[in-house]
Amino acid sequence: MQRLQVRPVSTAEADAMRADVLLYTRRTNEARALVDAVLRDDPQVALAHETMGNLHYRAGDLEGAKKWYRRR
Repeated sequence: MQRLQVRPVSTAEADAMRADVLLYTRRTNEARALVDAVLRDDPQVALAHETMGNLHYRAGDLEGAKKWYRRR
């Protein structure tokens, strides 16, 4: 039997998760505003970089997406 491991997440990490959900539910403007705030407050949150890359990708900006994906 495998046990799950849990750990507390920071507010920035939780907000990055929320931004990712907002993006996937097509609430793009809200996702961008939230991920911008996360990156301003804690630029080390990897999921925020991935979400920003996804925002650029969905907008057809492949070079912008690559830039954000590389920052992870």
